[in-house]
Formats: sequence, C-alpha cells, structure tokens
Amino acid sequence: MARVKVVITGENDEGKSYVAVNETRVGTSMTLMPPEFELITLWHTDEPPTVPAPIPSQSKPLPTFFPAGDGVRFLIAVHPPESSSAGEMDEAEQAAALAEMEEKAPGLLSHFDPHGSGFHKTSTIDFVVVLDGVLHVELESGEIAELPPGTCFVQNGTNHAWHNYTDKPVTTVAVMIGARRGK
Repeated sequence: MARVKVVITGENDEGKSYVAVNETRVGTSMTLMPPEFELITLWHTDEPPTVPAPIPSQSKPLPTFFPAGDGVRFLIAVHPPESSSAGEMDEAEQAAALAEMEEKAPGLLSHFDPHGSGFHKTSTIDFVVVLDGVLHVELESGEIAELPPGTCFVQNGTNHAWHNYTDKPVTTVAVMIGARRGK
C-alpha cells in the first residue's frame, strides 16, 4: 500500500497559524479496479473555498468521488500496469466489488462508459502531475498522449481514458475542481 505524509495548516482560536494535521495516510485499493490501483485522498471539500478552510476529516468518507460545483479534491493515484487484472469474478463477487467501489468512491462508476472502455467524463477541471512512471491518456478523437514523469496535464472536462502500458506502477497527483458545463 502507498503511504504519504500529509501536513495541513490551520488557524487556532487566537488566529495564529499552526499544524492542524500531521499524519501518514495509506492508499485505498478497490477490488474492481486492477490490483494495486490505489487512491489517497489528501483534501476534499464541496463548499466554496474560504480560508482558513475547515479541515476535512480523514475518517469521514467522501460524499462523492468527484467534487460538486464548488468542490475540490486533492489526491494521489497509483495506476498499476494494464497487464494487471482483477481476474474473472462470479456474479456475487462482482456485486460485492461494485458495492465496495461505491462505498470507497461514491459515484465514480456512474461516470464510466458501461461497456468497459475506461472512458469517462466529469464536470471537473483536473490538474494532474505525473510523479513517477509513464501514463497515457486516450481521447475520443483516437489521439493518445504520452505523459512521462514531470508532465503537467489539464483534463478539461472531456471524455478520456487512462492507460498504463508499462510494466511498472504510475503515480500521479491530481487536483479536481468542480465545474459547471458550458455546452
């Protein structure tokens, strides 16, 4: 499991800055996703930004995986190689895996193409930085962009699919900002 140290500042009752959170967080994996796919939520809110912002509780589950119109998500994702596979599941195992995914990432599956292509479209603007490994993003036009380490990628609310064609995990950090569709 991936682990990351998270430090979040706040203001005390006297208005002085202090370290409100200083902890190690562990990734959450999901059975339906390829083995070793992990998410670590670092920050989340569905309220309009104010500062200092209320510190979100790590123990409180996300209301929805993708943020609402005024919301923000800050997370790390570890994408395993596509050669990884969850294997075949019977109906009961698949139902349990779907329930687990809905519990850990509410609403995530509803944004994906039901035919299993991996394509999904959200009402968010996502700022993604590839920290380690090489990720690919596929677009509806058929274009596939390679995103090597250090690449900064803006996913602008369009339909896309992520791919890891390598034999090593890819680690990304992302900030997802809820948006309203213009078209």
